[in-house]
Amino acid sequence: QSELVSLLASKSFFERKFAQQQLISLQATNAKSSIEDIALQSDNPYAQIHALWTLEGLGVLEKTFWKKASAVATAPIVHETLIRFSSFFPKIEAEQLSYFEKIAILNHPLVNIQLAVRLGQMQSPKARQLLLKLAQKHGNNPVICEAIISGLAGKETAFLQQIQGFENADNLKKFLQVVLTNKATNAIQAPQLPKAFFKDDRTAGFDLY
Repeated sequence: QSELVSLLASKSFFERKFAQQQLISLQATNAKSSIEDIALQSDNPYAQIHALWTLEGLGVLEKTFWKKASAVATAPIVHETLIRFSSFFPKIEAEQLSYFEKIAILNHPLVNIQLAVRLGQMQSPKARQLLLKLAQKHGNNPVICEAIISGLAGKETAFLQQIQGFENADNLKKFLQVVLTNKATNAIQAPQLPKAFFKDDRTAGFDLY
């Protein structure tokens, strides 16, 4: 198992992928500490995210570790992964929002997309405030618009009212109106965020990077 753990930090995508799959298949929970070290300390961000997905796949990704990882992460793709996993720990929402506010400054596409989804899922006024800032800045970006809508789920009407005065959110307004119209006519909701942005099972991270 130690060899597999070391392969998580390989420069080769295929070796990282193989190691991740094998460690999860073997349920190598005894390697948790070593995998955490790679997630926190590797200078290869792709190694970090493979380590994070391995911890998740093993069922040993914990709240305290998520906080440690979010405190030291620097690469946008690592931030993206940590945002994905933040929904597992709803009891630390206040800390998550402070983290989200800090990384929103990066204005990186990967980070923005995941923030759009996650902030829409949250209920607090601060989450809504951050989401509105994102909408004001990127409300004409179709991908960001779809991410925002996918996270709102049931809160579309209120959000549409809140963004009416935004000058750079015409696409978002149109998309939200389409969703509301479809709901009113019992049609399928649209638009939808591309499937690749969702975590649908424990192997979701294998082919992302």
